Amino acid sequence: MKIFTPLLMLVSMNVSAANFAPRCPEAIETKQTPTYLPKDWQFSIDPGRSRDGKLRGTMEGFAYNDPYARLVPDTSVRSRKNKDTYTFTWRFDKSEHNLIMCTYSQTGIILHQRLPKGLKQCILEKNIRTEEYRAWCK
Repeated sequence: MKIFTPLLMLVSMNVSAANFAPRCPEAIETKQTPTYLPKDWQFSIDPGRSRDGKLRGTMEGFAYNDPYARLVPDTSVRSRKNKDTYTFTWRFDKSEHNLIMCTYSQTGIILHQRLPKGLKQCILEKNIRTEEYRAWCK
């Protein structure tokens, strides 16, 4: 199985429920500053793992109607070819109540978006070491 990192968030909520490929925004920019510095301490920003200072995103899975109500996959299968890669499957009764969940390196930031109506399942193939993934729903 080939795993890739998405380049852009290409999600339209008017997509046919027959095929839908959820994508997280590849990178986001944030601003972080301390509200107080102890005497003789200085502050600087760690750009994370990227050279351009942007925080890299990865898909974490799905939640039910609230980003803190994460759904456990119905199945989880480890790849025989690459032991760092797993295939997770979620099955839904009503997909419109579910959220796509994206997290960003070295932050507590979660971006989420509602799934289109009519989807019955979503599959996420993810390398847990590199965080590269591909996902599709039908």
